[in-house]
Amino acid sequence: MIQAVLFDFDGVLVDSLPYHIQAWQAEFSKLGARINPNDVYLREGSRAKAIGRVLYEKSGLPFTEEELDALIARKRKLYAETTRAGFTPGARELLSEIKRRGLKIGLVTGSIWENIRSVLDQGTVDLFDEVVTGHDVQNGKPHPEPYLTAAEKLGIPAENCLVVENAPFGITAAKKAGMFCVAVESTLDKSYLQEADLIFPGLQEMLENLDEILE
Repeated sequence: MIQAVLFDFDGVLVDSLPYHIQAWQAEFSKLGARINPNDVYLREGSRAKAIGRVLYEKSGLPFTEEELDALIARKRKLYAETTRAGFTPGARELLSEIKRRGLKIGLVTGSIWENIRSVLDQGTVDLFDEVVTGHDVQNGKPHPEPYLTAAEKLGIPAENCLVVENAPFGITAAKKAGMFCVAVESTLDKSYLQEADLIFPGLQEMLENLDEILE
């Protein structure tokens, strides 16, 4: 029986990923490198340092940990200055309906609080019973730690948690945590999401089938 719904943030609740990718591309272009958006989309949900390290490696550029940290800081600043991210269709309604049904709601993201606050107002933040960011865990997605941490904070067994994801790393993390996973095709085609238990085009369609999902 589902007692809690755990949401990923970027690409699930908010349409922020194009702005993240633009910021990555802008910073790496200064180094003479081109970034393939799929290298970000497929790793979405993991922490910025893990993504940045892969982007450096794929570009063939040498780097130190200090250079990686500095690039991430510049990327985050640029994202904050340029993002126009907002809610994905159906997100507000789905959160409200889940809350109305008396279920716990968690936010589980590799992102940082500053990025969350740049999109969500306090009223929306208050809908979440617990929030787990990349700073709260030792291991990011696809490791199950983020979702297991959220379940522990909520006091809900993992098998009674439903996860909503949009990327392979997040789906893998949810399944390794022993949780039921719904994927939405908000950023990737369903061919990338086959590990999920159910796949919907978006959150609006998930809302329309919520009774069936929660059975």
